Amino acid sequence: VNMRVVQLQGRLEAAKTAANAMADDDDDLAVTSVIQTAESVEHVEATLAQMVQEQSEVIVSTARHFARLLSPAEGTSSELDRAWLQGRFKEFLRTYRVQIMENVATLESQVFVAETSDDVRQAFADVRILSA
Repeated sequence: VNMRVVQLQGRLEAAKTAANAMADDDDDLAVTSVIQTAESVEHVEATLAQMVQEQSEVIVSTARHFARLLSPAEGTSSELDRAWLQGRFKEFLRTYRVQIMENVATLESQVFVAETSDDVRQAFADVRILSA
């Protein structure tokens, strides 16, 4: 999902640049091209918005699953498994910290609530400090 967002951002930038370059021409062919390019820009913007929404949903869902797996009530009882999961969770938070910070309000209200274990909330707090 992240790669698709990056690709669409690049396509959007290229389409906007092309639209701006064509907007300087005054002939009829250029006007038609500008209209087609504007429609292309709108299509890429709509697709990008959809992909950003999907990216947000994936980030929140993944964080929610980690929090559930690391909870004392539903998670694993093996200390080794718990330590491994905690490490993977921290890696997830660090790897996707930009996307995490873009969704911080949603994550705080839906995932990292009072019922979430302290070590999970602390890992989230650590990433927030790194991103500040």
